Amino acid sequence: MGLIDWTVAPNTALPVRISRLDSKPMFKADKTYWVVGMSRALGLALADWMIDAGVKTLILTSRWPGISTDWLTNHARKGVKVVVLPCDVADEAALHAAHAQIIRRHPRCHGPFEIYQYLK
Repeated sequence: MGLIDWTVAPNTALPVRISRLDSKPMFKADKTYWVVGMSRALGLALADWMIDAGVKTLILTSRWPGISTDWLTNHARKGVKVVVLPCDVADEAALHAAHAQIIRRHPRCHGPFEIYQYLK
């Protein structure tokens, strides 16, 4: 066991490496990412960011997914497969059915995200 001395003389410069969160690949192009909820503007902004960061297969699940065909077409032109899958995650059977469909038809699911927004 060692001892760490955290004291530093005043005005001593310490080496620091600063890097952006997205300076390294965050997502794998050969995996599927499943976003549950957030199929409106904020969720689509997150999806855009994920796609820009390397996601090639994205599943968007929501009770009421109102995603424009223009948004979907735009990403399809870039080689991104975005699948909109209506599902109420409060319904366990529906959630299992959605999961079964995802693992049957798409590359391995590498990152499920459940995100919801409540504004009052």
